[in-house]
Amino acid sequence: MLLTEDGRLARFDADAPRAATAVAARVALPPEPPQERVLHGQVVRRRLHVSRDGRFAAVVSDFGRHGQVVDLDTGGVTLSLDGGFHHAYTVPFSFAFTEERGRTLAVHRTGWNRLDLSEALSGELLTARDPGRHRLDYFHGALSVSPRGTRIADDGWVWHPLGVPSVWNLRSWAGGRAGESEDGRTRKELAWRDYFWNAPQCWIDERRLAVTGLHGVGPRQDSPARGVRVFDAVWRRELIVLPEVEGALFAAGGLLYAASPRGLETWDPATGELLGSVEGFVPTHHHAGAGEFAVFDGTALHRRPLPVAG
Repeated sequence: MLLTEDGRLARFDADAPRAATAVAARVALPPEPPQERVLHGQVVRRRLHVSRDGRFAAVVSDFGRHGQVVDLDTGGVTLSLDGGFHHAYTVPFSFAFTEERGRTLAVHRTGWNRLDLSEALSGELLTARDPGRHRLDYFHGALSVSPRGTRIADDGWVWHPLGVPSVWNLRSWAGGRAGESEDGRTRKELAWRDYFWNAPQCWIDERRLAVTGLHGVGPRQDSPARGVRVFDAVWRRELIVLPEVEGALFAAGGLLYAASPRGLETWDPATGELLGSVEGFVPTHHHAGAGEFAVFDGTALHRRPLPVAG
């Protein structure tokens, strides 16, 4: 799926003759009000999310408050998103798709300290609860769902500014525990980093989460992000530190891939060994179904299959 500058959502077949595209829908997000302030050069920008089955897409304003979920079969908007204005400029818009019992669900921020689950097709809210019962002092950030959808990670922060990546059981939350994202028994906070969030993190499997930033107090946000800690997210236990890993993170087949400035690197997250690299290729996206990495340089889409380690 491609999102064009004028709001078109297009299906793109890179293997077809002449790289065929077909417009599936259009989106028009509400204008964003002026930001409270600029945090280290962050500006409001749109981001595209697509459900695993390709039926639904969401376009959200990172470092803003608005978004829309679209049914790509009909082109209609099924859910309008509003994450609230309070400190929205500090984080990407909290959003992710997941699946539960044959339904596609949208995880989305409805306030600076509140996440909800809604059905993507109908827009039905699934996590209604008393807002006064669960009061979480936590600014929700970028979300990532584990490969099989059992857990979710949140790259948020707390005041005084500390980045605090947190995780919880997604199936428990979708199964009726509406407050699981706030004070549920499966919610774990993995690390505390001074002035450090909005950093790459990714699930390696259903238990292991790779989080950028080294031991203890991490670097400030205006410093280069370097080093990865791998956690067992179930037991909140650090498993290994990979001090040389940097850049966007991806995972496949139990291996960790890092899009470092040097190129795409393959790491063994169990031993910390660098298994190989592709010099000069710095991808921004991983297509799990196709087994490819890709980057768009403004003119062309560059694709490469997952490198063979060794």
